[in-house]
Amino acid sequence: MSWKTKIVVAENEDAYYACLDASTHPDPDKTTTFERDYQPLEDQIAKLLTKEFNAPVASFSFFDDWCPNRTRHVTCESRFLNPRVVQRIHDLLQDEYQYWRIELIVVGSIEKDDRQGAIAVSEEWLLCEGAGRSLCPTQ
Repeated sequence: MSWKTKIVVAENEDAYYACLDASTHPDPDKTTTFERDYQPLEDQIAKLLTKEFNAPVASFSFFDDWCPNRTRHVTCESRFLNPRVVQRIHDLLQDEYQYWRIELIVVGSIEKDDRQGAIAVSEEWLLCEGAGRSLCPTQ
């Protein structure tokens, strides 16, 4: 499969978060249906990391709620991340999840929370900075 998604590289963490904030798709309804809908996607991400990429549950953690902007933040140890993981997460963001985003915060260790970079994945684009740059699939 050829990679057709736009890749945006931020020069630093501040620029990264400015771009991420500017690209937010707010949830206009904020309905309980919306909250119920995100659980299958979250389960798929956890299964992807543990089953397909052998990441122990202790090597990643979800934080923040999907509401109100359809973004889920996942902190994950860098040794379990690679361009294939990003491609598979991107593949999940189709159809009913087309306006949703997954942000992978790259750390060396969950215990130390030593942020090394990040990559945000949406159906339309990837936004990366720091160690997140090495996770972009080749074009």
